[in-house]
Amino acid sequence: MVETEKLDNFILKYLERTNRDRSLKELQKCLREKKSKDQKTQTKLSFTIQKPPERTKIDCDPVIAICK
Repeated sequence: MVETEKLDNFILKYLERTNRDRSLKELQKCLREKKSKDQKTQTKLSFTIQKPPERTKIDCDPVIAICK
């Protein structure tokens, strides 16, 4: 996370110095979306592992089963 923040800041400064306004606006928009996603993912879920239901065995005639 720290490395990406450093890289993002470097790119922001570069875009400001080179007067690339459109790219700067788009990058800022993407960073805002990224931060909001990071805040949403901080919630933790807890659940229990449940056993699957037991299967019922079907009794069928061996003669009919072979014909199928």
